[in-house]
Amino acid sequence: MDKVTKRVLFVLIIVALALPMFIGCDGGGAEPPATDYRALLLSELKTEVSKSSVATLDGTWEDLTVTFSSSDFPTVYSAAVELVNTFKNKVSNTSELILGEGDGNTFTLETENLLSAVKDKIFEMTNNLADDPFEYTVNVKGYKGQNFTLTGDVTIEGVELD
Repeated sequence: MDKVTKRVLFVLIIVALALPMFIGCDGGGAEPPATDYRALLLSELKTEVSKSSVATLDGTWEDLTVTFSSSDFPTVYSAAVELVNTFKNKVSNTSELILGEGDGNTFTLETENLLSAVKDKIFEMTNNLADDPFEYTVNVKGYKGQNFTLTGDVTIEGVELD
């Protein structure tokens, strides 16, 4: 091989290796879009709540509404236990639910008597008024390998809080 042929071959190899990098940068969709884990979790949560047949969950993370179709406490409690157990397999047990502000407002999936503690805190925050929205923060840990924070307000409808 003469010097010219070697140079041409060398240039062709470099172009062949470098060309795919430039083609991927043209905005033509070479890279997949980033996954919106918040939206994915909300979709899963809405689906799981609707499966319970005792409530529906509507809205966005910033403004959620839980509408109960049953006021039968044992039925609602059973559905809540199933929901918690489902999400124990999807997120870390150290994920936190924070209701309002101050001490005693942080709960994890490891909290003793979790559902009763959360129910009592919600009753306290809403003065037993079901349509009184309350603030929440969730520090999600380990959902599909991701950690993120969600904040907003929740309104409970269709059930008497007493």
